[in-house]
Amino acid sequence: MIQEEVFFDNSKGMRLHGVLRFPYENAQNLPAIIICHGFMNHKDHILINYLATTLTKKGFVTLRFDFSHHGTSEGDTEDATVTKQIDDLKSAIKFMLDEGSVDSSKIGVLGHSLGGSVAIMSCIDNQNVRAIVTLNATAHINQLIDSYLSDTEMLQWRKTGSTFINGNKLNKHFLDDAEKYEVLEYAKQLNCPLLIVHGASDRRVPPLSARELLRDSNLPKDLKLIEGANHDFTAEQNREEIISLTFSWFNRFMR
Repeated sequence: MIQEEVFFDNSKGMRLHGVLRFPYENAQNLPAIIICHGFMNHKDHILINYLATTLTKKGFVTLRFDFSHHGTSEGDTEDATVTKQIDDLKSAIKFMLDEGSVDSSKIGVLGHSLGGSVAIMSCIDNQNVRAIVTLNATAHINQLIDSYLSDTEMLQWRKTGSTFINGNKLNKHFLDDAEKYEVLEYAKQLNCPLLIVHGASDRRVPPLSARELLRDSNLPKDLKLIEGANHDFTAEQNREEIISLTFSWFNRFMR
């Protein structure tokens, strides 16, 4: 497996940092998967790294990257927004289209948590994406945000203009921006094979979100519930199962 650090710009000229992995040296015309991290997270999260490593070993070029204002990409966390993340993913897709080792007609997107929701919203008008897999994606972004804060903390955020989540400061404009997006409305417009994988024991994003996404998305689509799996799929057997499901879906539509 070959690894390369890469940098590319979003449409606002902000520098994004990613890691490309190739199954072998001098790879050519291979299918590729772009992996999106979750809310207030980063590309080096153990789940994201595991997905990239395992899928590369199975023959895909993978790109895991930090959204702007996250990880080692440009920008402070407090200035992050969903709108920027949608733009970042579109920029990542464009970057992969120009990557010489990639078959530009065989690009897939894999997103965890909010990253899965962003995948759906970014790809409704992108003919270059052949398949999408979401892992514990939320159908309602505000409900995901609410799961991190008490009612009192939410009121304080709106009143003072900022809050802290996972030790990171986040300004109120993230909340205001998120309220503009109805993920289910985007799912209705998506014309791309969609696999929805969800932990049956996810307390951060209840499985109802997955059922709503399945209901409102277009064929081909499928929902797989993983018994006992939490939001980050921390159990080894759960991760092995999501790899099996993810690989089968991408292999079906991208080989």
